[in-house]
Amino acid sequence: MKELQQTLIAQREYHERLLVDFEKEYLLLPPGNLLREKHKNHFHYFLYVENRQKKYLSKKETALIGQLLRKRFLKKSIPQLRRNLRALHSAVKACGKIVEPLFETYEESEMIFAVHKGQNSSNSKHSKEERAWLAASGKKNSYYPEGLLHLTANGEKVRSKSEALIAGLLHSYHIPYKYEEELMLEERIYYPDFTIRRPKDGKIFYWEHFGLVEDPEYARKMDRKLSDYRQSGIAQWDNLIASYDMAGAIDIQIIQNIAKAFLL
Repeated sequence: MKELQQTLIAQREYHERLLVDFEKEYLLLPPGNLLREKHKNHFHYFLYVENRQKKYLSKKETALIGQLLRKRFLKKSIPQLRRNLRALHSAVKACGKIVEPLFETYEESEMIFAVHKGQNSSNSKHSKEERAWLAASGKKNSYYPEGLLHLTANGEKVRSKSEALIAGLLHSYHIPYKYEEELMLEERIYYPDFTIRRPKDGKIFYWEHFGLVEDPEYARKMDRKLSDYRQSGIAQWDNLIASYDMAGAIDIQIIQNIAKAFLL
């Protein structure tokens, strides 16, 4: 019961940090809401501010569209964060269950970072060097895009709930990261789950999360990947972090401790 309570406390702290960040970011976004209307076979976007005539947004205003999409995402997420926090406060005392998943997917969410990348206000939490590193993105993993089903706190899609939690934790600590960016190791190409730039010194870390370790074929590929990493000078607990699902789920307290120990 004590371990469960500690996990709930870690979840509560994570939600509290995220709520503060989201509420601050929401206030900095442009006024108004984004409307989408279909004309023939194309969608057109409009800015609507209460008591004013709606304004058509052209393709040249992709930065504004991206900000309004981010605003829509935050507007949906903030009430869910508050509901979850109320449940977590009660759950810490009673060690009950946490309610609904944190984030809902919604139409057009994939556009948040696809539109005018680098203009998102969340980047303002990073240093100039970190923003430059984030902007210099390499090739992304294009394998099985249908598997990108889980929305993170940063508005991007990842392949598992565990990866979404890790991404959310990194985001809440303002640790810059890139998801599934190409890494060439001699003759092999890998796409680490997270490529991370540690804020205090700029050191690059790779974070791999392994979810199906009970499966023999999955475990064999996992061992091969870790071996290739070692041979290329990427060593576990030096510049490589590995985490694992236990009984089909991730322990958020463990990943929180990992982030504090190696990345802060």
